[in-house]
Amino acid sequence: MGQVTAIEIVNHGVNAAGLRPLETRLCRLNGRHEEPLRVLVFDGSCAEALATALTAPIDAAIDAGCGDEAAFSLPSALLTLRVSTVTANRLELAQIFVDTLQARYPEMESLASRMMDALQEAVGNAVMHGNLGLDSRFRATLEGLRWFAAAMAERLADPVFAHLPVTIVAQLRRGGIVVWVEDHGQGFDYSEAPSLPLMSAAGGYGLSIILGSCDKVSFSRGGRRISMLFRLPQRTIQTADKSSSRMQPSSKRL
Repeated sequence: MGQVTAIEIVNHGVNAAGLRPLETRLCRLNGRHEEPLRVLVFDGSCAEALATALTAPIDAAIDAGCGDEAAFSLPSALLTLRVSTVTANRLELAQIFVDTLQARYPEMESLASRMMDALQEAVGNAVMHGNLGLDSRFRATLEGLRWFAAAMAERLADPVFAHLPVTIVAQLRRGGIVVWVEDHGQGFDYSEAPSLPLMSAAGGYGLSIILGSCDKVSFSRGGRRISMLFRLPQRTIQTADKSSSRMQPSSKRL
């Protein structure tokens, strides 16, 4: 068994009693990384300053409000963000995530707008359809809209739903950046995704926006994960294979 990876925790508002067991579990689950990991742990209930906190050179940011799911095996990535459902519903995660990436990697400026559009839809779907288990088709009528709003408020107040995590990861692949979003819901039969109607976000899937914004879309983990490829201009790619690349300090280039 390899040596346990050193994890440097950057605490952003989490009390010591909640931080210690999380740090222990993170170290135990991430013993195979070749380099030390710098992880921001924050309190999702007061995370309005998250965008500022992410200006630090960290590998991952984790909302302690995810409870038992806060500690997980961190992927090799440019950036990883895991937040609870209630935090994802309150914050503009797509904006925060894309702005952080763009600040670190100016080369991806040409992708930022498309990535923002796709990520907003993917995170919204992860929250509403994934973790909260709601069907947006009810919003087609006034009565259904009232039911939907009441059910959403009720589930966001229920710890069983509210603390389920939404994970966003950006990874450098051959020819581009893959951003994937994963929820902890029931999933769906993604083999039917190509035949689904291209509905608007109000219709439930927002696939028309996602498919129109990405160069490639795929589903995995029983439909709980959507992966979106954004191709980079060839001139920005330094090597033929960056598939295992981690987040590097902002002074480094893609």
